[in-house]
Amino acid sequence: MGLGIDFHCADSWADPSKQPKPRAWAGLEFEDLTRSVYDFTADYLHQLIRQGTTPDKVAVGNEIVNGFLYGSEAALIGTTDPPYFVDQADVYQSKPGGGLLWRYWGSTDPAEQRLHDQAWDRFTTLAASGIKAVRDASPTSKVEIHVIVGKDRLAKTTEFWHQFLTRVKAKGQNPDVLAISYYPERHGTPEALDPNLNTMATTHPGYEIEVAETAYPASGGDGSPMPNSPFPRTVQGQADAIQRVFQAANDVVDNRGAGVLVWEPAGFQAMFRAVPGPANTWEPHASIDVFNASRAERVLQDTAYTATAVGTAPKLPSSVHLLTTATNEITTVPVRWRPLPPGAGDAPGEVTVTGTTGAGPVTAVVDVVPRRGNHERFDAATP
Repeated sequence: MGLGIDFHCADSWADPSKQPKPRAWAGLEFEDLTRSVYDFTADYLHQLIRQGTTPDKVAVGNEIVNGFLYGSEAALIGTTDPPYFVDQADVYQSKPGGGLLWRYWGSTDPAEQRLHDQAWDRFTTLAASGIKAVRDASPTSKVEIHVIVGKDRLAKTTEFWHQFLTRVKAKGQNPDVLAISYYPERHGTPEALDPNLNTMATTHPGYEIEVAETAYPASGGDGSPMPNSPFPRTVQGQADAIQRVFQAANDVVDNRGAGVLVWEPAGFQAMFRAVPGPANTWEPHASIDVFNASRAERVLQDTAYTATAVGTAPKLPSSVHLLTTATNEITTVPVRWRPLPPGAGDAPGEVTVTGTTGAGPVTAVVDVVPRRGNHERFDAATP
């Protein structure tokens, strides 16, 4: 498996409404903050490479549709999370950071337009610094930018990609992968996921598209579906819900869906076990058992094709192929065929014969054709 690293750039985990600066960087001037993003990212990647674990992919920021590394602009954003970021505003909000001021998106007021543009410039300066650190320290790693598409908020995410990609490219940087999270209760129905992914792919054709986070519970709510989802909260419902996300990624236009990461593979939101206060929502990712149980261990060549002349018994194969998926080994298994139906080969047409093997049933399709002599007389009579 490949190694993926996601730099949250925060002392806490980061999400769309929670993007605090690390305390060690809170009082830095913006130029020093930008340099710190580069230095920390590059140093960490150098350590990974030295120990032989070069990452295949590196995400700069986590769910950063509203920016990251919030600073003094947080007062205009109105963020209240995490509590320490607000309670110690004199520390965390003392200098500008990379928060976006969506409240001024589309404003015709010159002062608000200026604040909006300045916020975008700071954010993309910080992000470009992180991207450059990845390119310099680990040139073989792909760079991912990971956001969300809120329920019925595709226009916002489309504007994000337009602004972000235009601005980071102007700063000499560019990611490889455009990624989103998908949880139906926050991000809409499975039917909404399809156009969200395909809009990203068609608007920005030079990038891979990925679902960087998804999950679905296998219990709770008396089995009722999560909001915006048709799938019950059961083991099979969890498997079906996750499979539906796989399908959406698989069907991205031009085959540019790079994949899906189930957050996280060991359980459903297991990180909350360590957090005082929130309810313990951990449970085993039960649908892994469903997946393993449904995985084909062997694939049988269940149909064989042959031909024979009218009045001549067909020569059916004595064996068919069998693929063992664990080893990719192809072997043969013998077949016992049932007798042909009476009169089956007396006239041209198609005849089917059933048979059995140690790995399951098989079918032979026999094409009954006119005798060679009949063909020759027909051809000779044809002008």
